[in-house]
Amino acid sequence: MTEGHKYGQLIAGLFLLLFWPLQAQWRGPLFDVFDSKDGLPSNYIWSICQDSTGFIYFALSDQLVRYDGRTFKDYFHHPNDTHSIGPGQINKMIYSSKTGKIWMAMRRDGLNSFDPVTEKFNHYGQFISNYIFEDSSGLIWLGNSQSELLQFDPRTEKFKIYSPDSSSGLNIPNSTILTILPDRNDANYLWLSYLDLLPDPSKPIPEQLIHFNKTSGQFIPVPCHGAAYYQNQQGQLFSGSWLHGLWRYDPIDQSCIWMDLDTTFPTGLSTNSGAFSVNQINRKYWVSSRQAIFEFNDDLKPEPIFYLEDMVTFGTIFKDNSKNIWVTSNAGLYVMSPRKQKIDFFNLNQFGIPNRIYPGRLAHFRKNNVIYLAGDSCIFEIPLNKFSPARKLLAPSDPTGIAVDENDRIWVALEDGHFYLLNPDTKSLIRANKLGWPEIEINRLWQLVCFEGHYLIGISSNDVYWMDTRNPGWKVKHHPREPPLTFAHNRIARTNDGSYLLSYGPEVIEIDLASGIEHRLNSGGTCIQHPDGDYWVIDINHLAVYSRIGDSLILKRYYTPADDGIHVGSGYMIHVDYRKRVWVFGESGISVIDPATDQIHNVGVTDGLVTTTIDPIQVVELPDHRLVMPNGNGIIVFDPDQLWEATSAPYGPVLINEVRVNGKSIPHALIRKKELELSPNQNTLEFEFQTLSYPTDRNITYAYQVKNLSEGWQSIGRSNLVTLAQIPPGSYDLQLKTGSKRNGPVTNFYFLIRAPFYRKPSFLVTLTLMSLGGILLLYRRRIKNIQKIEAEKLIHHKQIAELELQTLRAQMNPHFMFNSLNSIKNYILKNDRERSAEYLSNFAHLIRMILQNSREKLITLQQELDTLLLYIELERVRFREGFSFSCEIDESIDLNEVFLPPMIIIPYVENAIWHGLLHKEDNRHLSITICRDKTRVCCIINDNGIGRIKASELKSKSATPYKSMGMSITSDRIALINTINSMNITVEITDIYSLENQPAGTTVKITIPYENNFN
Repeated sequence: MTEGHKYGQLIAGLFLLLFWPLQAQWRGPLFDVFDSKDGLPSNYIWSICQDSTGFIYFALSDQLVRYDGRTFKDYFHHPNDTHSIGPGQINKMIYSSKTGKIWMAMRRDGLNSFDPVTEKFNHYGQFISNYIFEDSSGLIWLGNSQSELLQFDPRTEKFKIYSPDSSSGLNIPNSTILTILPDRNDANYLWLSYLDLLPDPSKPIPEQLIHFNKTSGQFIPVPCHGAAYYQNQQGQLFSGSWLHGLWRYDPIDQSCIWMDLDTTFPTGLSTNSGAFSVNQINRKYWVSSRQAIFEFNDDLKPEPIFYLEDMVTFGTIFKDNSKNIWVTSNAGLYVMSPRKQKIDFFNLNQFGIPNRIYPGRLAHFRKNNVIYLAGDSCIFEIPLNKFSPARKLLAPSDPTGIAVDENDRIWVALEDGHFYLLNPDTKSLIRANKLGWPEIEINRLWQLVCFEGHYLIGISSNDVYWMDTRNPGWKVKHHPREPPLTFAHNRIARTNDGSYLLSYGPEVIEIDLASGIEHRLNSGGTCIQHPDGDYWVIDINHLAVYSRIGDSLILKRYYTPADDGIHVGSGYMIHVDYRKRVWVFGESGISVIDPATDQIHNVGVTDGLVTTTIDPIQVVELPDHRLVMPNGNGIIVFDPDQLWEATSAPYGPVLINEVRVNGKSIPHALIRKKELELSPNQNTLEFEFQTLSYPTDRNITYAYQVKNLSEGWQSIGRSNLVTLAQIPPGSYDLQLKTGSKRNGPVTNFYFLIRAPFYRKPSFLVTLTLMSLGGILLLYRRRIKNIQKIEAEKLIHHKQIAELELQTLRAQMNPHFMFNSLNSIKNYILKNDRERSAEYLSNFAHLIRMILQNSREKLITLQQELDTLLLYIELERVRFREGFSFSCEIDESIDLNEVFLPPMIIIPYVENAIWHGLLHKEDNRHLSITICRDKTRVCCIINDNGIGRIKASELKSKSATPYKSMGMSITSDRIALINTINSMNITVEITDIYSLENQPAGTTVKITIPYENNFN
């Protein structure tokens, strides 16, 4: 072949890609927003601080608000309460670790202090104050509206006043102090800023910077402008103006450099920005302004990192103890949590890609440190260096795979069925066979990867293509899809011994690329082998771990949301990082499992994901172990260690907020002692608690255990309440922690429930001695009593036998039998054969049950109820105009475990029907309730009849009064049984009256011991 012919073939296989370079668009900081919709009383926040316990306080226009990560507590001014907050706005507040109090500069009430322990306020003077500061010696400094600097000593509660005199060269009669800062270079000095309330038109900047000597009281003008906001470790002071931007003043060379904050944002919004606060965040400087937060380095070139088009003014920038960044504003609170900043996101909006990239093939080109993302007929070149431009390359057809081998060759599979090589310099695609590589026709690929640097593997729906780039030559395996599968292949992963796992419908195929030999494993889903040898499988239904014996996978464990807290219900992809943690990607975000500790962390949108669903077909691990994958309309990049730590439960101490004993709250002073001594009857305790976690504690879970009561940690999820009921006397230790059962600091609360006097050792010794003497004296008497009791028992048993015979006869009351037979007769005369047969059958069944039960000394409550319900049903059928009936049984009662003598309940039901409901004209109702009261079972018979008094009157007037089924006999039986067996069955009959004091029915309550032991 001639050189010219080779060159012609090369040109024929070359496509020059059209590309557009654009500045990389990585996501800025993520903020949570709290406003009135979240419980804030007002959106306008003036100041913020945090106490030693961890509570965060917000200053509003006329109140103080405490936030604990869950709720806001308000402190208002009450004119009649001298210990409430003073009237007017809180301009500035600080927390003093020396006094343990919060000190506030008030617009109308001078200086206020707040004690977080007692929650009481104190007031010191009435004047206008805009700013407050505490120096290293514990002195409080603040300014008033008369150009004066005030020093307050909390120990003596005395003020000392400093005023600039004429010798200082200051002319500020109509000024007020805006800010006060310590001089980090010299503790004897303060930085002050004065605002001229009546500015001279010839001086466009109304803020004046002052250096104040605390020893001499001298006010020294500084050749710079603005309000003092922040001083860095080098001593350079940053000051700002509400209208004129920001300055950096260097006290050494007295240079004053101005920084322009006037900005036009990418959306076209333009603002003339002043500076309201400066703080150092992660080795950079943040400055708050109108509608934007800027960031700059020592190069003094502010860039907006967060901005809003709404008319919002950002204020104080505050860093709490957990390194959350709070920014106050007139539209609520903006909070940046460090855990949400661990995921970098590159947005493809700039390239006109508004929707998610799927399936999103990825490859990392180490040489240029860029990520190639293939999809939508494009190849995106995304630099991991955030300051380099990104590029969009248009491909001649849709890319179906992209991979980079160990020689930095970028392989691209296109939908036209061929492999190409991408030249990163010329941005051209050259068909692989034109460069001497073997030709192969391929179907549309699902995934293209390069393992070990030289095994190039592509999988389509039914085929696997692979080539060792060191020994060129393509090999193919065909796996036909089997109905009902719509495709065969899914993902491919490398095993510990160098084989490859190919997810294939209901099976997993293990293939040796060198020999082509396959093994089919009995599990479906995306499968990987963990370095410890186990096989992890995820599909849309479960996440499971298997061991392997031969070609069989043996289930070891299922992970479920309910049992393990894993968020990924339907999973799509698994990846094992370099620390052997398992990352599971699915429709509910990411779940990370550390098999060594069995810890599980979950990652969602609140942690920085762009969308909840994350279903990458590829996860790229960079040389520095960061992970890259598609998410939303771009890619995300994160360090697995940092994200693991960021999503760890905040294992801070648990704070007990309230303790209730028998429903009554105890004083907070006792809660702070964490020790409690209680009387024997104070045995029900409730504990409310929380961990102070910000911006919110809504995702924190808790666990507890009670030493000497219930050993072992109990997980209670997000609930922050533990109730301990009916605790026996003893000494206990309640232990609380956040997170899982296995880790986190423990908060202890000790409590003692005293034993009753009769359980004390001294009482028991005395009782034992007295008992021994009594036993000797009672022994002889006991022998005689036993003989007497046995004789009486014989008599009682004979009486019981006679009464039971009478009861059996009373049960067969002729009146009931004749009425029943008459009812059967009427059905026969009416030729109602079905009803007469049914009634006769039920009647015979009832007679049989009564006879059978009468032979037994005790029957179960279930048997008694079966007889009772059949009796009631017969009575309802033959009762004129009928009556309604209901029966309610407590599900916690085992009816077959409760025993009672037969025919105890039926007489009272019969009495309710024939003496309560019979004479009522309408709306007749009978109800039976079976319930439990500690160790007893209650049967409550309730009728809404005419009552016992009216029934007695009617009965006395009746010529042939109906005799109830053995009422008196039943009472005698119960009395005798209680005497002989100590069964303690009780019967209580109560008359019911209406609001007009008219009889409205009768209630019978029969109580039976739940656990019986009769001889």
